[in-house]
Amino acid sequence: MPAKKFRKCQKIISSGVSTSTSISFGSYGLVALDGFRFSEKALEATRKVITRYIKPHGGVLYVKMMHKMPRTEKPLSVRMGSGKGAVSEYVYNVKKFMVMFEIDGIPDNIAQKAFLMAFSKIPAKCTIVKKKFINNN
Repeated sequence: MPAKKFRKCQKIISSGVSTSTSISFGSYGLVALDGFRFSEKALEATRKVITRYIKPHGGVLYVKMMHKMPRTEKPLSVRMGSGKGAVSEYVYNVKKFMVMFEIDGIPDNIAQKAFLMAFSKIPAKCTIVKKKFINNN
């Protein structure tokens, strides 16, 4: 992670509706239906599953988030007090209806299969959306 002014931050609640609810890069998107914390390990596992399936078909994956929020944890059997715990992992706070991943350059059935495989790696309910193309002619 890049150097920051402060190593630890205050807790942020994942409730509320996200502002990034539209598909901007790809043709298909994976949308979170609940707010949750996406850990660094879960994000990497999800990215690997999707990439492994779409790469032979020539698809491109766009990840629209980066784990940047430090999560602290105190060791077991430590008494209360004596400051905030050490940073245990980095997470991303996903809000409701946020587009997390986008895929482009592959057919409809392959995109759906790739996202269905990724559902098992994500710790919340998700759905698949398709970009609507509007012809201005």
